[in-house]
Amino acid sequence: MTTIEEPLVEPTSVALPTSLLRPIVRMLLWPALGAVLGLVLLVKVVLPTFGVGSVERVVQLGRHLDQPLTPAPSVAFLGNSITREGVDTRLVDETAPAGWHAQNFAISAASLSEMRVQLPKILSARPAAVAFGLRPEDMGRVDDIDLDKAFAYAMGGFVAAWPEGWTHADLPGIGSATYDALRSSPLAQDLHFRTAPLNIINQEVRVRLRSGLRKVAPDNWTDPYELAFSVRDERLQRHIESIQHDMEMRLSEGGDAGAQLTKTLAAEIHAAGSTPVLIVLPMHPAFRASMQPHITALRSLLGRIAQEESGIMIDALDVLAADEYADALHPNAAGREIYSRFLGRALAPLSGTSIR
Repeated sequence: MTTIEEPLVEPTSVALPTSLLRPIVRMLLWPALGAVLGLVLLVKVVLPTFGVGSVERVVQLGRHLDQPLTPAPSVAFLGNSITREGVDTRLVDETAPAGWHAQNFAISAASLSEMRVQLPKILSARPAAVAFGLRPEDMGRVDDIDLDKAFAYAMGGFVAAWPEGWTHADLPGIGSATYDALRSSPLAQDLHFRTAPLNIINQEVRVRLRSGLRKVAPDNWTDPYELAFSVRDERLQRHIESIQHDMEMRLSEGGDAGAQLTKTLAAEIHAAGSTPVLIVLPMHPAFRASMQPHITALRSLLGRIAQEESGIMIDALDVLAADEYADALHPNAAGREIYSRFLGRALAPLSGTSIR
């Protein structure tokens, strides 16, 4: 049987008529130019003027740390919202050893992992002491960092201050996506924050619509608290129950990753020539009885680390009464004053510290 093969036909290209090509080019070109122009305006005009929204404090902190801290000697307070809401450095200075000054660098929701990211740049600004506070539930797991924050730390120059050779393995608790964001390029950072203007508008609306919130400049290193109200009765009880549940859940996970990271942070502060100051953070009376075994363990751990690293351990756990809290975690105005003055007095051992 004879097989009849189809003749091979060379493919031919069909050129679009010029009358069709020009409109297509215009359809593609103008949107592309608009997108590029929008990105340029965002990067060169909007972000430098308005910042990157809720994480602008991170970027501003990086810029602040480009120069040595003044006046010296300085104590740099790190931590989360408990420190941000609870420490007024003007009051700390009033009761601290003569000549010493404090700055509050706390970032809301900052974990020990986040402090690990911050610390090399903090130390590059040559604080004479670095203080950070902990609660019992911080001793177990270590937490990842929000992606917005990770890009902001990269934008603020924190990664550039890391020791040579640091890798993902040096950052316990940090996920792969977070590590990539920390190591991101300036272009990737700008693209990530393309929605910053909307974020800024949302923040402004939140402050205006919710009474009791204080608008704070992102570069406030003195009294950066936002809460100007206290919750009571049913709302307070619900908050206490929520915090109790969160603490129990974290403590049930066990492990000592947080304890190990605390040792690492204190050792790095000491190695840099600064004094580590380890604080047992204030705890609402509603939690103290149930948390007692964990509190005892925390006090023992921080005392031991402070001794090993030539530091100071400050026990502020029961320095505040129930009516000196704004909610289940944060001091109110009266609590802020008591806690800040207490910290200043507790820094008395620094009076004999030799300054670099």
